[in-house]
Amino acid sequence: MGTSWPAAQIGLAYRAGLEKRSTELVTLLNHFKIENQQSVVMLAKLQSGQTAEDIANEWIESHQNTILEWLTGFNLPQKDKQ
Repeated sequence: MGTSWPAAQIGLAYRAGLEKRSTELVTLLNHFKIENQQSVVMLAKLQSGQTAEDIANEWIESHQNTILEWLTGFNLPQKDKQ
């Protein structure tokens, strides 16, 4: 599955005061990265009628190690499903 659009970088922005309120969330946002191919798969699921919430929950469930790494910086052996 592919797209005719070139690969894109999506940047996240947040209010400076967030760091004082939630350092864990800022750490996660600073490390957040989803590969282009994963984004294409998610968009295809969205176009086929799946809800954004279901797609996100499915991705979160199958990428626990990635999220843990984003939060801690600790790299576990990859067991995530791509």
